[in-house]
Amino acid sequence: MGRVFFRGGLPRFAVDLERHPWLATTQRKADPSYPLLGSSDFWRKYEDKPIQLRTQAKWLLNSSGQAPFVEVTLSSLSDPAVIREGHSEGVKAGSR
Repeated sequence: MGRVFFRGGLPRFAVDLERHPWLATTQRKADPSYPLLGSSDFWRKYEDKPIQLRTQAKWLLNSSGQAPFVEVTLSSLSDPAVIREGHSEGVKAGSR
């Protein structure tokens, strides 16, 4: 679970580290977000809403700088489910 936001016009998924503490590495605490694959238009409808997202992580070893690092991007496996405040189960955007 987390929220979609935009950085430099590109969609990112900010993971809720309180709900997913096992992801809270030192690096992830500094930036708890991952780039999202797909069109910005698709992700705009989820911007700043709490969502549950089923993803496939894709990684690439980036060695273009001084120190190589792994870049992780997320590809959605299905439409995100918007989480109603106080609920742990999501509903599809646009449904009741």
